[in-house]
Amino acid sequence: MAGNMSLRAAIVCAMLLPAWALAETLQPLPPLRADPTRPPESMLAGEAINAGAAGGNRLTSIVLPQHGRPTAVVDGQVLGLGQKLGEARLTLIKENKVVLEGPDGIEHLYLTPDVDKKMNITKGAVRRKKE
Repeated sequence: MAGNMSLRAAIVCAMLLPAWALAETLQPLPPLRADPTRPPESMLAGEAINAGAAGGNRLTSIVLPQHGRPTAVVDGQVLGLGQKLGEARLTLIKENKVVLEGPDGIEHLYLTPDVDKKMNITKGAVRRKKE
């Protein structure tokens, strides 16, 4: 049995030796490329729009359920229509923005300040006449 174990150990070493030698000759990995999921720099710079001078509020998320009340996450607080954030009241929740009205005036907060949504309108399918 001891001879069987040493035979197995010798086989494992023989299998690992070429891999170890090959690893020594490989070139180092190239540096990582930029993160493809990172938002564009224009969007990151656009955060200053969300951090308005009238309180520095930041819109993080909007939830518009089919049934139920729409909510928005502003400065980490979940707010429904009519609820207050400090002295400002949430008066409008839309697909990409919310509106806060307070003593400092009206403040519009956008999810993506530099992105304009456009509808892509295509023509209907052309039907062929039966011959």
